Amino acid sequence: MAQQASVDPTKMGEGRAIAVLTSGGDAQGMNAAVRATVRVGLYTGAKVYFVHEGYQGLVDGGDHIRPATWESVSMMLQLGGTVIGSARCQDFRTKEGRTKAAYNLVKLGITNLCVIGGDGSLTGANQFRTEWKDLLADLIKAGKITATEAKSSSHLNIVGMVGSIDNDFCGTDMTIGTDSALHRIIEIVDAITTTAQSHQRTFILEVMGRHCGYLALVTALACGADWVFIPEMPPDEGWEDHLCRRLTEQRGRGSRLNIIIVAEGAIDRHGKPITCDLVKELVSKKLGFDTRTTILGHVQRGGTPSAFDRILASRMGVEAVMALLEATPDTPACVVSLSGNTAVRLPLMECVQVTKDVTTAMADGRFDEAVKLRGKSFENNWNTYKMLAHLHAPETKSNINIAILNVGAPCAGMNAAVRAAVRIGLLQGHQMLAVHDSFDGLAHGMIEPITWSGVAGWTGKGGSILGTKRSLPHEFMEEISLSITKFNIHGIVIIGGFEAFLGGLEMVQAREKYEELCIPLVVVPATVSNNVPGTDFSIGADTALNTITMTCDRIKQSAAGTKRRVFIVETMGGFCGYLATMAGLASGADAAYIYEEAFNIHHLEMNVEHLVEKMKTTVKRGLILRNEKCNANYTTDFIFNLYSEEGKGVFDCRKNVLGHMQQGGTPSPFDRNFGTKMGIKSVLWLTDKLKECYRHGRIFANSQDSACVLGMRKRGLVFQPLAELKEETDFEHRIPKKQLWLELRPILKILANVFRKRKTPEGVEMKCLKVEEYIKQTGSSEETRHLTQELQKHVSSHPGLQGRTLCDRVIRACNHQLGAGPPDREHIGLLVELVEVSVCGYDRCVGAEAQSSPLYMEKILFHIVKKLSSLKVPALCSHVAALLFHRLSPTQQVQEDHGVLVRSCFSVLWNELSAVKDDALLPPRNRLGFQLQALGFLLLDVDAAASFSSKAPKYTEEAMVEFERSCGSVTREDAAFVLQEMTELFNRTSSAQARQGSHLQTFNLFVLSEMMLLAAKMLCRAGHHSLAVGFLDEMEVKASERVGCRCTPLVLGKWAVKVHSEMRAGRQNGQPLTECARELRSLPGDLSEAGGQALLEGCGLVSWAVESRSEKG
Repeated sequence: MAQQASVDPTKMGEGRAIAVLTSGGDAQGMNAAVRATVRVGLYTGAKVYFVHEGYQGLVDGGDHIRPATWESVSMMLQLGGTVIGSARCQDFRTKEGRTKAAYNLVKLGITNLCVIGGDGSLTGANQFRTEWKDLLADLIKAGKITATEAKSSSHLNIVGMVGSIDNDFCGTDMTIGTDSALHRIIEIVDAITTTAQSHQRTFILEVMGRHCGYLALVTALACGADWVFIPEMPPDEGWEDHLCRRLTEQRGRGSRLNIIIVAEGAIDRHGKPITCDLVKELVSKKLGFDTRTTILGHVQRGGTPSAFDRILASRMGVEAVMALLEATPDTPACVVSLSGNTAVRLPLMECVQVTKDVTTAMADGRFDEAVKLRGKSFENNWNTYKMLAHLHAPETKSNINIAILNVGAPCAGMNAAVRAAVRIGLLQGHQMLAVHDSFDGLAHGMIEPITWSGVAGWTGKGGSILGTKRSLPHEFMEEISLSITKFNIHGIVIIGGFEAFLGGLEMVQAREKYEELCIPLVVVPATVSNNVPGTDFSIGADTALNTITMTCDRIKQSAAGTKRRVFIVETMGGFCGYLATMAGLASGADAAYIYEEAFNIHHLEMNVEHLVEKMKTTVKRGLILRNEKCNANYTTDFIFNLYSEEGKGVFDCRKNVLGHMQQGGTPSPFDRNFGTKMGIKSVLWLTDKLKECYRHGRIFANSQDSACVLGMRKRGLVFQPLAELKEETDFEHRIPKKQLWLELRPILKILANVFRKRKTPEGVEMKCLKVEEYIKQTGSSEETRHLTQELQKHVSSHPGLQGRTLCDRVIRACNHQLGAGPPDREHIGLLVELVEVSVCGYDRCVGAEAQSSPLYMEKILFHIVKKLSSLKVPALCSHVAALLFHRLSPTQQVQEDHGVLVRSCFSVLWNELSAVKDDALLPPRNRLGFQLQALGFLLLDVDAAASFSSKAPKYTEEAMVEFERSCGSVTREDAAFVLQEMTELFNRTSSAQARQGSHLQTFNLFVLSEMMLLAAKMLCRAGHHSLAVGFLDEMEVKASERVGCRCTPLVLGKWAVKVHSEMRAGRQNGQPLTECARELRSLPGDLSEAGGQALLEGCGLVSWAVESRSEKG
């Protein structure tokens, strides 16, 4: 056992091959079974093959047997029928055909066969397995295969899954496709009901099923039909009179319509077929009713699979693969079945034999035995139908009054449970009391008797007709006890969610104080959340699940069309993750976040990486489900924002909060049937309990087992005392401590490929880790540089997210190193180089597909600038900012958030640089260079050119003053450095802006001119006039080339510098001022506002030059 437990599930199938085929009649849900088989097979390491066109494809071989991939089964869940095809095959019935099939399998190394079909298909598979060795011997003898090939394929493992809408296979409660077929039938019955009521008609509907009456029987229960004909239990002699009497009684009770369901294989006691036309003729002639017939036909096979069928098929597919991989040569062929709520493996031929025995029993007239052979579920359905349709209320009443109320949030199926409880109570001779508005109504006397006709038509209605509230009885326990006495209530049926459970518990606890509460009560779980202790299923959950699944199908369709889109969908359920998990399984979600399975930011990051990998495939869409209270901090908005940010350049994101639509809609067939059974069971239990508690002429119930929850536990319905369930309940989060559906979570993750094996375990992520470690080690520059070169080979083949991973690790390593002091210049250059590698890798990746969102990597770089700013490393911060600047400067068209980005980057950089006062940490030249780079961002700010960019001269003046202060004495080398930086800023910025419109170009050139003048002013103060004049002369030429005319501010500035030089030298020469005036007369007179401001600055420079004369004098 220990050895088995240690087996790695991802290696179970290594070296093995599995083929999957669908055969016989198609059924909704087959595709879900195929998908699960393929994906679990691939997950275990096995090769998986599609066999197209059923057994015919197995015989024909060639292209009919193709390898299956993970992506090849995407977008299959919501499709009806079978995408790999199904066909009747006469060839496979012959030994020659089976020999060809064996040859095709041996050549591909396939020794495991998964067959999805009916009893005939599964019987054929078992015969194929039995003959396998003989078929191999024939192939060797014919020279078609070698002995080695025969040895490697010495035995064939077979597993079956029953795909049939008829539910005619014994050994399983439900076959794949049955629930979906019921959905189609009930949709039609509901539609027919409206026209039948309008015209007071009788409708006779024929449903499929061949020789099995399951569909007809469950349809009759789900729609409240007046009569049903099934082949397993033909009507007694004289059924014609009984039927007419029954229809007449229903009309006499006020019904405006009659519904009769006929199974296609229905017969009478003599084996004579009962057809719709036969019944129509009888009703029309004998009763004179307006009668219509409808034969549903193949519409029952079509349409989208229900959530139940998708989940059932997925579970069966997983179990089927495990059965194949765990099989030995001696293991008999098995079939995966459903017993209650549990997937089990049963011997295939035993089940086939029982199925044949049913047909034999029916042919021999042993109909009671035929019903029993169909299984416990079928027998229970038949008994339920008989009680509701064929029993009559006794003439003698029981003098017992039973109250029924709904508590908590409304859900589909509540009304079906109320209807069944009322009618079975009336059949027991009780008086049934309807309590309106939950415990409020019970306290305030909102109670009235309810009759048989009072609940007519309730089965198919959603919500709660009685009315329901969340209030609990402790608020008015005394009033409730008085109402119980006033209305002489002997038992209570509470239908609802967790509030119903709490309310029943409070009433039990109050028995000591209020003797009137010492009566039997039963809680029937009915809530979309499925969070009531004591049951694995609640009424209403299936309908909500189908609503969510249908919505997710439409959302996925939208995402598939849009491409590269991920949807975040929030479901109801409180703290219970049932809806999110099961809807995720039914809709093929990539993840489902729930409270019961704690998650953190690491799990969210992993899912983002999973989606990034997924976007590389042909499936470019994602679906994430989130339970509404799974985490107080990781809200739907948070997850949406996180996915939106982390997925930029790879996918975009949308969110949907489904809300109360999950509580609405007409009940599903399952909820109608389940609600009917639960309602009947609850009243029958109360009836028995009341007999037990009757003593001395009164009813007194104070034992624990007199107040129970009726729930489904694995394979049956059980009653559990409320008091005992207290220990199993998490009252704070309103969920049971143990929930069976949590066992399905691994299936959801496997089918979503969450456990995807990384193709490059020693690739980028591992190397990023090594980079981080090397950076943390002093003197590791050479090793890191070598690793950087290796990274360049890997990062280019990965998406931008990997580049960002590298960036984050570089920042983290830099942060670690600061503990020993700031990084040296060589290390700074190396870190910047690493960032450049990641940027380059990103550009190469997204360039080919052009899928990056605008400014995606630029925003990542800004994110790094902010991180570096928080580390107080201005040099590294500015180097990365320079990289960002160079990426922004050639931008040819303005992006939506371009201005916001450059303004933000300027603010972060300027504040960071201004905060550092230590010249040793940040030398004056470095500071000024970085400040001028930061100012370059302002001149790229297209959106705020007239406001924010105009502040650039002010910041320039601050920078020059700070430079003078830091230097103490500005040397000629310092002056040359300033002019070089200013020239580079002018060239870079004016070139970038030249592509963004003439007005903006002129405006920024004037702003640049003003900045140049301020630099010249600083040089004049330091006595470097000749450098300033040469600089302004050069700038004036460049500016004139840009605008096509002389640049006034620079002309003025140049002459002002000459004036200042004369004054500083003590010469009273007026020649410069005269030449300056001559220049002014030749300049254009129409200056823009920005030009005017720059001109004033030029004039101010002249004034300053003149003023300095008086200072010298």
